[in-house]
Amino acid sequence: MSSIRYFVAGACALLALALPGLGSGSGSLQSVASAEAGTWTAAASMSIARGSITATRLGNGRVLVVGGSDEHTAELYDPPTGTWIPAGTLSHSRSLHIAVRLADGRVLVAGGGRWEASAELYDPATNSWTPTGSMNVDRIAFTGTLLADGRVLVVGGNSSSGRSPG
Repeated sequence: MSSIRYFVAGACALLALALPGLGSGSGSLQSVASAEAGTWTAAASMSIARGSITATRLGNGRVLVVGGSDEHTAELYDPPTGTWIPAGTLSHSRSLHIAVRLADGRVLVAGGGRWEASAELYDPATNSWTPTGSMNVDRIAFTGTLLADGRVLVVGGNSSSGRSPG
């Protein structure tokens, strides 16, 4: 039977199925939980405190944590070692944004921050960020879902116009 674990970074929780060895450390903001055992274990601290972030599991098992209030940086959590690794600098600050893992393993990060319409791609193979096409309207607090054909459906949220962009 596989174990179910919750990985918590800042104010964002990620449900991870069958990810053995999520590690432990001495951090105060991050925790790893075992739902079956009903226990929580402290994890190592990120380099900075982050809120309004995204946490995306990559194909290699690491977890990409992006943004935070007025934050342009990202970090990777490495479950086997229980450590955090820098994941570069984004072009724009990101909070209340989306992060969607694409079929090729890259991660699309869009919106958020100070009413951003911009988007960028994280490539785990090179640990680097590349700007990509912007959304039609700025958004915060919205969702993004990978469709079967590889496109990303963006829905809801708020825009600087004061109306929900739909």
